[in-house]
Amino acid sequence: MSDAAAPCSFLRIDLFDEPSAMDQGTDEWSMSVLAWVKAESGQRLKHFRDSLLQELGTDKKVEARPFRPHMSLLYGVLPYNDRVHEAEKLAKSGNWKEGMGFEMKTVKIMDCNGGFEGIKRWRELGTVALE
Repeated sequence: MSDAAAPCSFLRIDLFDEPSAMDQGTDEWSMSVLAWVKAESGQRLKHFRDSLLQELGTDKKVEARPFRPHMSLLYGVLPYNDRVHEAEKLAKSGNWKEGMGFEMKTVKIMDCNGGFEGIKRWRELGTVALE
């Protein structure tokens, strides 16, 4: 990989302080509970993704909706009220702390075209080490 796609040896990803239920009426990816990525980290992820796509020379449309960086915490087609309950339960569990985040040292590139079939249809396309 060129320096354009991997500008450092890791990406620091900071998460919002509480997990959230996925928007009502959005079941197409079977996402139920997630942690949104803070804006600055999201911009770093978007830059990395855009650089990677340019490096790969892809002109393929990547996603149908705008980039919304997040970390999925629970998958499944659940009613919205159940999603809210699970997000609240996680927030109160003591396992979720203010200022949570992590450092990414590698990135897996996945084809996530699964719809309601979900994760079992995802395919790994490759791995990029950020070094």
